[in-house]
Amino acid sequence: MEIQEKDVKVKMSICQECGNAVRVSILHTMTKESTKDFMKEVLKYNLDIKTISLENYRKGVKLGCN
Repeated sequence: MEIQEKDVKVKMSICQECGNAVRVSILHTMTKESTKDFMKEVLKYNLDIKTISLENYRKGVKLGCN
């Protein structure tokens, strides 16, 4: 099943201190294992999680923790 670009969601882990994205994944491509790795990192570094549209992601998300 092909998803239209307007329906693609981007899942990000966000640093609470600087507000930048630490890890970015396309939600519908995440496997059980990649979801588990994502959540391990979120818990280990106390990151926030945010899901946005691909369109909003392309408008400019700051990547990399300061």
